[in-house]
Amino acid sequence: MTLAHRVPAAAESEFSVSWTRQEHGGSAGFGEAWFIHGMLEDERTWLRLESQVDAAVSLRPHFPWSSRNGQTWGREASGSEWIGRFVAAQPARPDIVVCHSYGCNAVLDHLVWHQEHQPDVLVLVAPFYAACRDEIRWSKLMDLADGLEQLIAESIKVQDPAGRYRGELLKDITAKIRDRLGVYGWFEFLSLYLASPDLPLERLRCPTLIVSGRDDRYSPSDACDRLAAALPHADHVVLDANHFLQETHSSELAAAIRRFAATTERAIQS
Repeated sequence: MTLAHRVPAAAESEFSVSWTRQEHGGSAGFGEAWFIHGMLEDERTWLRLESQVDAAVSLRPHFPWSSRNGQTWGREASGSEWIGRFVAAQPARPDIVVCHSYGCNAVLDHLVWHQEHQPDVLVLVAPFYAACRDEIRWSKLMDLADGLEQLIAESIKVQDPAGRYRGELLKDITAKIRDRLGVYGWFEFLSLYLASPDLPLERLRCPTLIVSGRDDRYSPSDACDRLAAALPHADHVVLDANHFLQETHSSELAAAIRRFAATTERAIQS
């Protein structure tokens, strides 16, 4: 059974949080799973993975930083605050939260300050992280900005296995999505990335799996190694994939999640 829900928005707001609740049949390793999408994505990015995580119920929220919204959502609330609005609308915390890209950073920023919301298991897929302020230089920010259109183009290609969008058409669509993100949306990403060295990650007590792609230039494996080292209970798995591995390598990602969850459960029981 699939049900759609929405957090009521303020009368003057053009943005809101909605979500789809999916019940899965059969036995399940997890009770409830939440799937948090990244910037310029939406809840559909999890369709390949959702049924493979082995949860009885899954929630796929749709946040204002998706590809369907304008760029000024951050003026109403930060990414962390939007996560908080979604969490506040749920009756209980989940067994597992799986996040991608910007969604990882928004969730981390929320959970370190709201420990009561931490799930039993957290999965960070291709997060953005800097271990110290010295890692964040003008050259790094310029590289991220220069690579934005390439990242958007990669996302389009993942959604277009038939290869219909090529050449000038691909460039035009990429530019339109970039402009939809806008300077304000880009600033929201930068705000969380720039804050990552100062996050009190020792407050994140839940077992955490970090999964990165070997060919991902935006969330490089060495940065994910440093994030895993900074967390109290974290493992890092590298797949032969790019930034969008939840779509291109969903089976391998699901298997990594199940293995990590089984190991975590045995450690807790012992």
